[in-house]
Amino acid sequence: MYKSIACLTIFLLMIFAFAPSCTDEDEKYINDESELCLDNFSIEGVSFSYENDTILGHASTNMDLSNLIAEFSSNGDVFVNNIPQISGVTENDFSSPVVYTISYPQKGWEKKYTVIIEIDESALFVSSFSIGDIKFTITEDSIIGYCKPNIDVTNLAPTFVASGEMELNGTPQISDESVQDFSKPLTYTVYSSNRKLSKDYTVVLQTFTKIPQIFIYTGGAPIDSKETYVTATFAVNPNATIENVTRQKYNGKVRLRGNSTLGYPKPSFKIKFNDEVPLLGMHAYEEWCLIANYADKTLLRNWLAYEMAERLGMPFAPAHRFVEVYVNGKHKGCYLLTDQVEIGDTRVNIPKLKSTSADSDITGGYLLEADYPSNEDDPGTIRWESFGMPITLKSPKSPTAKQLDYISSFVKNADSLIWKGNTNGLKYFDFESTTQWFLTNELFKNCDASGYSSIFFYKDRDDDKIYMGPVWDFDIGAGNANHCTDCQNTSGWHVRYWPRITRLHDTGYNTWWKYTVQYWQAHKMVFREVIDMIDPLVEKYDLSIKENNKLWPNMQEPGFVVPGNTTYEMQIEHLKNFLNDRYNWLDGKFNSYDF
Repeated sequence: MYKSIACLTIFLLMIFAFAPSCTDEDEKYINDESELCLDNFSIEGVSFSYENDTILGHASTNMDLSNLIAEFSSNGDVFVNNIPQISGVTENDFSSPVVYTISYPQKGWEKKYTVIIEIDESALFVSSFSIGDIKFTITEDSIIGYCKPNIDVTNLAPTFVASGEMELNGTPQISDESVQDFSKPLTYTVYSSNRKLSKDYTVVLQTFTKIPQIFIYTGGAPIDSKETYVTATFAVNPNATIENVTRQKYNGKVRLRGNSTLGYPKPSFKIKFNDEVPLLGMHAYEEWCLIANYADKTLLRNWLAYEMAERLGMPFAPAHRFVEVYVNGKHKGCYLLTDQVEIGDTRVNIPKLKSTSADSDITGGYLLEADYPSNEDDPGTIRWESFGMPITLKSPKSPTAKQLDYISSFVKNADSLIWKGNTNGLKYFDFESTTQWFLTNELFKNCDASGYSSIFFYKDRDDDKIYMGPVWDFDIGAGNANHCTDCQNTSGWHVRYWPRITRLHDTGYNTWWKYTVQYWQAHKMVFREVIDMIDPLVEKYDLSIKENNKLWPNMQEPGFVVPGNTTYEMQIEHLKNFLNDRYNWLDGKFNSYDF
């Protein structure tokens, strides 16, 4: 038995000894075409795996694939494009797939292997980026740099190290040589050596406070009038905050704006360009406002309210972008760039009536304001009383007699019906815009919105409804009004007691008020989310806020600012506490209704 086992063992060993081996290059004898093989394929810096007749290679470095030498073993003759291959000697271009043919000429057999080398995305990176002394932070797909001084960033050559060729808009970039305009974000691309793979980096270089800047030059002429414009040129620097927007220069004029704010040391401005301007990438228009927010020490109240209006989908929500403003080279601080309240395609989008309009046009459009301080003796003011509410006509500024008679009669008629409790009057008030306007102002307990001023509404052509909006002027809202005791309380109604809203509530309790309650319940998270943006906003605009507070450090001026909040941090805390408590009170109140 032992002899049998020994004989069997010797027999098996002889079979293995004479079996063809793909790794034995001296042995070329094989029994079948299927035994042809290419084995142990390797190239320095590349890892390979076999998938049937495909050999997949992955390079973790951005290596040049055009001239590589492979090592391998085979039990046949090896060719690429009919060129004999010698392991460790023959070079090939692996930028595209390479087909290896294994041949056994004695039998006319051959087998093909396709070698594909891909460069991993991890091999594409920028390891350093700088401009002079300015260092950049590199994260994933962003390269961010910051320089506190206001330098000219339009003609700079960066120094960089990348793992592959760098391009910008299809143009190769050379470190220390290629000059670019960094006033806007730039997208640099790193390519793999075979150009099959690329990675984009957005490069941003910001200066000073990292927000856009508007420079106003009047040649030294003072800007000291609300009535008289001063000729000016404007240099606008997006400060690399807006993609595809570079520095621009415009011609136009500027004047002061505001009413009670005119006496503040930090003035607001109305600017009017000679042509329609897509200012900082926004919709093109001639007239814009630079709001100082001097009474609002947080600088955030108007921004928050306009953001709420935009997220609620109001037909016109004022633009709201923070900018640094300079007048004749002097820094004036952080301002809110926003729209002028007026009729226009991208503003209150209703027809613009002219004094030459035909009688058939008198149904619209009209832009109006409930404005208690308005004085009928003021030149150019068109004003009438509608059940105790002074109404001014903002547009058209010079109506025909028929236009004026139409709109004043329309408003008075609509108000008279709800004043009488006649539900027929409800058809004249657009529920959605009225509710959006009401909830935003009620959340802030906006002093002005309870029948005082900045209460805008409009009427479109061939549409028998009054639409509320836009929302406007919140600097003394959200508890920032020491002269109004009720406005500081986070509980209780405020705007609802404006006579028109009161009568709408009473007349339409089961219609408009029900709509308002349900609208709050469906959209309250919009208000919640915007309130929760306060801390991120403070962090984002930290540098600008600090510079502004250096210029205007008095946290208790003007006199109606709530006393005791003597630091910016205290002002922010006061704002957050007010809006959070106010939100909770409104939510509890609206949840108590059961229609």
